[in-house]
Amino acid sequence: MVSGEIVSRRPEDQWTSLDPPEEAWDRPLARPYRMWNWILWIFNLLLAAFTFSWLLLGQQNTAWLYRRTSPEAIQHEVESFVEKFEAEPGSGVVAVPPGEDAYLVARQWSFYPPILKLQAGHEYTVWYSSADVYHNPIIAEQKHTFTSVPGYKYGIRITPQEPGEYLIYCAEYCGLGHQNMISKLVIEP
Repeated sequence: MVSGEIVSRRPEDQWTSLDPPEEAWDRPLARPYRMWNWILWIFNLLLAAFTFSWLLLGQQNTAWLYRRTSPEAIQHEVESFVEKFEAEPGSGVVAVPPGEDAYLVARQWSFYPPILKLQAGHEYTVWYSSADVYHNPIIAEQKHTFTSVPGYKYGIRITPQEPGEYLIYCAEYCGLGHQNMISKLVIEP
């Protein structure tokens, strides 16, 4: 054996992925393969166009208003909000007049305030946040979902149209009492 000579220990009829292809690797693709390539490229372009157009034209409720805050600061804001607009002291029912901001904070395992009353036909900015862990409040009948992360408060502008009572519940598992996280949004005429 000469030094530097490569010795192959495999039979000649086996190949590895390191071996070059034996034939036809440099020829153009056959017509059916070219057709499927074109179909896939067109599908990818349509999917990308749909994605970007949905971001611009869709009716999703993205919270464009957000602020960095601390759980203590948002707790102070919510406490002063409840103190100012609570219907009866200790009732947990907060009637928000038109033109005022509403606040809702999610915490293990409740929402505070438990009941928000808004008037139909008026625009409100509802600020929501989390006091402890990640929560995902949902207004059930309207299928509006929000993400609340500790350290941030998010604002969403809504104009309620239909009077009624709407449940707000948490859709993100947040601990043993998660199933009890229910609040109510009351829309008055």
